[in-house]
Amino acid sequence: MTTDSNGKLRATLLIAAVHTQDLDARAALVRFLWSLDWLDLTITQDHDALTADRLVQAPCLLVFGSPGEMTDAQMDGLSDWVHGGGALVGIHSATINVNGRPEYHELVGGRFIGHPPFSPMSSRVADPDHFITQGISDFDLEDECYVNEYPDRSSLHVVMTGHHEAENLAEPSSYVKDIGAGRLFVTCLGHVGAVFEHEMVQRLLSRGIAWAARREDVVAA
Repeated sequence: MTTDSNGKLRATLLIAAVHTQDLDARAALVRFLWSLDWLDLTITQDHDALTADRLVQAPCLLVFGSPGEMTDAQMDGLSDWVHGGGALVGIHSATINVNGRPEYHELVGGRFIGHPPFSPMSSRVADPDHFITQGISDFDLEDECYVNEYPDRSSLHVVMTGHHEAENLAEPSSYVKDIGAGRLFVTCLGHVGAVFEHEMVQRLLSRGIAWAARREDVVAA
């Protein structure tokens, strides 16, 4: 079941303990998610939200930041849940994993290797026909232009790319992936609060969450 009694999408936001030190970014993300009238959101910092008995409580999981040193129960629970039909949304540094579990990086599609200093960058539409990018145009912002390694680049569908002219970078910044019966949406944007106040980022996030949860009906065209 993907909705609560009011027809809203039930989702859990895990604010991970690693690489989410910017309190303004946390607050801005939460404010935006709370503004979505179709989302029934539970917020936690307990990493046991990744275990099987907790994941079944909601069909959609948003991970902001790195889940850190995951236990076997957390890793197995997350993987089984996504393959079974769960909607996984990774935000900003979700491609970082402290103990470097290859199975985690395979699940989220990438492994963080670095970024230029926080500075002006641009985010450009890579697939204008995808559901997620409808109504989104190229935009500029100040953020971290993430560089990831990809265990299986061919399995990813890139919807937005990040560009940093000073470093001559053009990197996937938002991508999707089908995982068994589940779906993955990842955006690497989100180091500071102003990013989550950007109109295009808000549209990207809302449509990415809806797509991952197979609830495309909840967002306006």
